[in-house]
Amino acid sequence: MRVVPDGGFAVDVAALGGVAVQIGLAYDDLTTAITQYGQEAPAAPGDFGSEVAGPWSDFDGAWAQELNVFGLALSEVCSNVRAAGANYSAADSAGIRAIRSVDG
Repeated sequence: MRVVPDGGFAVDVAALGGVAVQIGLAYDDLTTAITQYGQEAPAAPGDFGSEVAGPWSDFDGAWAQELNVFGLALSEVCSNVRAAGANYSAADSAGIRAIRSVDG
């Protein structure tokens, strides 16, 4: 986004699309990590001894849940950035059509 002389702003929709792509790639990487974490848990609860099994299970479950929440957040941000780009593009097109209709 950049400020324009009239005090408004302009959005580079292509750059915004690039940001959405990068967020999407981060989401893909995170979902891969989540899948691997679920398949290859770092340790079984009993590996640390019987006293640690309960707390380890609690931590492991909480960590898996946090990874999922973060994944959902990344997905939502990616979707919202894409939607913002589409909305800016649509608004630009509508503005151009309006100017052309007045110009005549």
